[in-house]
Amino acid sequence: MATKSLCSVSGCGKKHYAKLFCRNHYHRFTVHGDPLAGKARPGEPLEWLKEHAAFAGEECLLWPFARFPNGYASIVVEGITTHAARVMCIEANGSPDDMTPFALHSCNRGHDACVHPQHLRWGTQEENMLDSIAAGTRCRGEAQHAAKLTEADVRTIRQLRGSASQQAIADRYGLNAETVGRIQRRQAWAWLE
Repeated sequence: MATKSLCSVSGCGKKHYAKLFCRNHYHRFTVHGDPLAGKARPGEPLEWLKEHAAFAGEECLLWPFARFPNGYASIVVEGITTHAARVMCIEANGSPDDMTPFALHSCNRGHDACVHPQHLRWGTQEENMLDSIAAGTRCRGEAQHAAKLTEADVRTIRQLRGSASQQAIADRYGLNAETVGRIQRRQAWAWLE
């Protein structure tokens, strides 16, 4: 009879789930990069942020606690889960105003859980989108999971303007005519030259 393998964490004794870990240690490994990380005592993450609000090192200050699935640092404040970078930006720069409500990273490493107070500033949604494009963290074009077109397809669709009907082009690419019109008018894929 085959024996079930156990978690590789010393003293755990639970059944193996994935990557040599039990379900709990595997979850900690995927969230924190360490199967023994996590389990912060209540208030510890907020204390850590306040202690590091005057941090002045040159390298990114990486969040050692929980993260959202996209890698951004997360924290629970007064029972509400929010972005730790936002809380750090409040600590370092004061509260945001209505015109600049987004905590922006000058290092473009928010997705790596950077919470360095000198890398954070308040900005607009447009600035946030431009930063995400510059960092390569904004999914657009072919990188979209449901993309039907390549950049070459979009360029071809634009070149066909006036020489084929939108419906004929739509049929060729499995789109609707309205989408073809939006591409040709640069309302869709506007960023593509």
